[in-house]
Formats: sequence, structure tokens, C-alpha cells
Amino acid sequence: EFDLEASTQDQVYDGMRGESARAAEAVDATRSIVLSYNQQPLKAYFHANCGGITEVPEFVWGGEIKAFRQVVCPYHRRSRDRSAWKLRLSRLQIEHALRKISGLLPKNFFRLASLEAGAPNLSMRLTDLSLSDTSGNNILVNTSLFRTAIGNSKIKSTAFQIQRDAEGYLLSGEGNGHGVGLCQVGARAMAEEGRNFRQILQFYYPLSRIKTL
Repeated sequence: EFDLEASTQDQVYDGMRGESARAAEAVDATRSIVLSYNQQPLKAYFHANCGGITEVPEFVWGGEIKAFRQVVCPYHRRSRDRSAWKLRLSRLQIEHALRKISGLLPKNFFRLASLEAGAPNLSMRLTDLSLSDTSGNNILVNTSLFRTAIGNSKIKSTAFQIQRDAEGYLLSGEGNGHGVGLCQVGARAMAEEGRNFRQILQFYYPLSRIKTL
């Protein structure tokens, strides 16, 4: 029985060897202080780099979570934390990931003929991708599921464009992570400029309240 995964599913935790005196000091200094929404503790999602604007949960996991809204973040661009990325994928890599690993391709879908991006949403992220095979079959694949199938560390975010060339498909994107909630790179930049934790949290979770238990 456990409540948290020691991975990107919840919080990457390396055990005591990954702890630091500064982190422990921050934990102790904020003891009993919680972030809440509608009188309940907020599940405060966060990610590495928003790429310029945060995302709302429904575009990532579905459903409706009213505690979040998209926030334009001017703090994400750091020379040491580049937000732009590129990834080249072959047709076989895409088919293997979508068929063998994730089962996202139906049985009657034959050889991949085209991969196209759908319209971006308000945060400039893609919600769906359009795939066609050589027999004329067309399907839509959720971009978050596509990203997970290929690998979240490879496709760093769902804010990307697609170009086709002789070698396959070139994905060019911005940001790192699902984009919901706090941008870690942006939060660090805000802290380095002198913002305190309350100002940082209110910026990324504008609908929330900071309360003491």
C-alpha cells in the first residue's frame, strides 16, 4: 500500500541521497501551510518547463478540473534550461510504438502513410494527431497518449510541429512536461528575482488559496 510513485507519475524521489539541506529547510519553513481550492487541498501539478504558457488538466487527462487556468509565463526562458527541442522519428518507430507498445492503432490500420498535427489549443499544444495508412484509413490519436507511447522523455511536450522528410518525421517543440500547474524553470527564475513562495504559488495557481492548517 502506497500513495506516491517515485517517478514522473508523481514525484521523482531518489531517497535520502537525493535530499539536500536547502530542500529540508524549505519543508520545515512551510510546515502546516497548504495550497487549497474550494476549501480542499489542491493537487498541485507541476512540470519542468511550460514553454511560455501553462496548460489546464482537461487537455492532458480529460474531465474538468476547475482549480486551474492557463497562465502566460515569461520566466521559462533560461540559457541553461533551453525550452526548444527536436526529435526525428521514422515510420517504423511510430508504428511500433503505437501498435506494439500502446495498442493505439486498430488492427485494420496498415502501413503509415501520413502523420499530421491537429489544430493547437489556446496554449499552443496539440490535442490530437491525424494518422492515415496506405489503404486510406484515417484515425485520430490523442497527443498525450501518442507522447507516452513514443516516450515522455523523447517527446518532451505536446507543443510541437510536424515536418515530413525523406527520413520520416521531424518534431519541433517547446517546453518539457505536461504543462499543468507550476513551471519549475519559471519558479526558479522568479525566486532568483526575489519573489517569495507565496508570490510564486499565486502566479501559477491563481485560483488557489494558501492556508495554514
